[in-house]
Amino acid sequence: MKNFKKIITYLTVCSLVLLSILSFSTVKSKALGSGEEKDKLWFSSFEKVVSIPVSEKGIEYVSDMTGTGGPDAFDVKGDKVYIVDNAHHRVLIYNRISGEYIEEVKLPESIIWVSNISVDEKGNLYLLGGSYYGNCLVTITSGKIRISSLPDTQQRGSCITISGFGSDENGPYVVYADLKETRTLKFGNGTDKTNNLDAGKPKSATVVEEKKGSLARDKAIWKLNIQGMKRLGGQVITPDGEVVTVAFPSQYQLGTNGYMGTIGNIVYWKLEDGKSYAIVGYDKKTGEIDRAIKIPLDVYNVIPKKGFLIEGNDVYVLIPSQENVYVLKVTYWQSADEFIKELGMNSV
Repeated sequence: MKNFKKIITYLTVCSLVLLSILSFSTVKSKALGSGEEKDKLWFSSFEKVVSIPVSEKGIEYVSDMTGTGGPDAFDVKGDKVYIVDNAHHRVLIYNRISGEYIEEVKLPESIIWVSNISVDEKGNLYLLGGSYYGNCLVTITSGKIRISSLPDTQQRGSCITISGFGSDENGPYVVYADLKETRTLKFGNGTDKTNNLDAGKPKSATVVEEKKGSLARDKAIWKLNIQGMKRLGGQVITPDGEVVTVAFPSQYQLGTNGYMGTIGNIVYWKLEDGKSYAIVGYDKKTGEIDRAIKIPLDVYNVIPKKGFLIEGNDVYVLIPSQENVYVLKVTYWQSADEFIKELGMNSV
């Protein structure tokens, strides 16, 4: 009888342990399943253009408690995708169609960090970099490297910042902004001389043109309608002289908003409200919201300085995470009614 009781006790304990293990496994599976479903829902609005595993050979993910990190910038030009990998001091180049790796371009040793990148139609690379001498413009053309120092942001007061960067067939440009005005400085793209920061301070970049306002990738000039601390809306003057004025939803009036570009009849803005990013397309004729897509910050928790862009007829987004770094193309949009309804539900 005693042996029988021991056997019953033993079987009972084993059953409880087994049940506990199964319960844990079930909970874990549900958690993983819900995460997978969330990923499926998230990625269903996008097409993966490039997916790079975070690893020593792939790409580095840099993050800290402030939420800043890397990679910080990317560009899409023609059939290539360019991604800045600051941790490995390089630019990675991928095929836009197949997503396959092509090559890397090493950054100059004297450049500490690259915050933005632009590639022109000829494949020339322009980098907005930082060195011990301040902000620098790095031009890489056919293996030649030119490093030039940019105008000091402290010259016109402590509130001035670099808020934009890009290039066109005539060379690179940098957008400077302060509390009173925004101006775009265009620079020549000559690469006849190679400067080495180790040999001394680089020569100043030559300003060939200055424009009022922010110059965009599509050569439009844009500005924000700011009243107090709020960004109520924005205005775009297209290269054809059209003026498109839009209003931002109230939830996005305190965010770091900016004009992205125009595709056909739709003018796109990047908006931010502290909880999410939204790419919002406005009808060029009416100025009303036509479409939108939201990116929640639990997905997009590391915010690249240049994480959104338009190339051709497509909208691209750079999404860094601890497992993979993605370049995605938007394939599905919310309607204006769906977007506005969601905003109303979240504001309650």
